Amino acid sequence: MKHSLVFADSEVVSVTATAKTIRLRFSAAHVIRSDIADSSQPVEGFARGVELLLAGASLDKAEGELIGSLAQGRVEIDGEWSSSLALPSSAQGHVTLELAFANQSSLVLTASGIECRYEGEPNFSESLFC
Repeated sequence: MKHSLVFADSEVVSVTATAKTIRLRFSAAHVIRSDIADSSQPVEGFARGVELLLAGASLDKAEGELIGSLAQGRVEIDGEWSSSLALPSSAQGHVTLELAFANQSSLVLTASGIECRYEGEPNFSESLFC
């Protein structure tokens, strides 16, 4: 199975900085699961314990409180923009992350690499929305 983190409708619980890395933790990450073996429709849901690590980034362009639901987001990796990331995945090179929170806050980060991963075991739960 393949999982993808979708920025819109994900819930950010914390954004922390160290000397060389920015870490974003999601309390509920919007995830799409697709089965590689068959052609069935992708399944939307959520997962806990998902994090993004941005190497070489700093928090100098943040506006507002960086917590809560994301209205939208996108990431540029070596010139290619996307509103989602494979989970797990990692990439080196020029990275730009743009997030718009539902509370009107925004975050723009540039980095030299990105890693998207589960903090523990994958824990996808299918959405029960009708």
